[in-house]
Amino acid sequence: MMNTSCKSGKAERSKQLADKRAEKATKLAQQAYKKEEKAKQLADKRAEKATKLAQQKAKKEKVKTPDKINIHNNETPTITTTTPTITTTTITTTPTITTTPTIHTPNELKYQTIKMITDINDKFTQMPYYRNYEARTGFVHNITSQEDAVKDILLSEKLTQFETKQPQKVIYEWLNNPELSSIMPVNSFIPQPCGQQQSPDFIVKFIDGRILAIECKSSSSTIPLYNSGGIKQNYFYVFSSKDQNKTVTYMGSDIINDIQQKLIDDHIKDARERDEILNKKLKEYDTNNRGVCYYTRPMIGQSGGHIYTNYFTHKNKEINGKSIINFMSK
Repeated sequence: MMNTSCKSGKAERSKQLADKRAEKATKLAQQAYKKEEKAKQLADKRAEKATKLAQQKAKKEKVKTPDKINIHNNETPTITTTTPTITTTTITTTPTITTTPTIHTPNELKYQTIKMITDINDKFTQMPYYRNYEARTGFVHNITSQEDAVKDILLSEKLTQFETKQPQKVIYEWLNNPELSSIMPVNSFIPQPCGQQQSPDFIVKFIDGRILAIECKSSSSTIPLYNSGGIKQNYFYVFSSKDQNKTVTYMGSDIINDIQQKLIDDHIKDARERDEILNKKLKEYDTNNRGVCYYTRPMIGQSGGHIYTNYFTHKNKEINGKSIINFMSK
């Protein structure tokens, strides 16, 4: 009986202990469940808040609203968003502007040329005295030479300075056939186109394509010196006199006519032939072996007194001053 009672009491105590353990485990499980439930609720709140923030951001940035936010326990919510890929193509186009070009008739171009040369001629005739190729003037001026003064006037007419050096023969061809001067732009001028020791001093190409040669002359008297260079009928001359402290303009054809020029040319040709005959004889009798030879140099001048030679009182002065207009009007 005693053994049976002892066993029964032990079993009862074991059962009670097991019940307590089960109860304790149940309480712990309940606590864990409540804790988990609370964490889940907190996570849901965080997810809801994060979703709202993401939606607001999506509206601002115009991106897709997150479809789902997963939050586990106390972890920082992971927001999964899908950012749309936007492909942009930049097309750069040059606007096509259709304009009707201004077409000037030959007469309009000639009119513009005559107007410009008229203005240039007026400015030339207002110049005081300047010396050629000198760093000093006859009077006190800012410009130091006649060529500088002429150049400044050409620039004042919006003509562009163009630089090139050509043989004199080429420049003469340009004057007679302007279409050969394709390298020279219109509305431009070239100073000393054949070099400083060769005429002309300037050539000007106007808007109508024609070319004009300008030659500068200066003297202490009222008559210029032409020397062996001669007088070129198609040159526009700008002559400054120290005696008068003035400047006059004229065309070479105002000084020498076609018949006179031909007589001089024929005489020079004849003189060259006689020079050649003479030099052959000089060489034949050159017993000293010195190579003596002879050359006839033409010297072009003017004579007959002031009535013929004074460029500032000559009866044709005013007419000659306008002859450049007639020349460019042809």
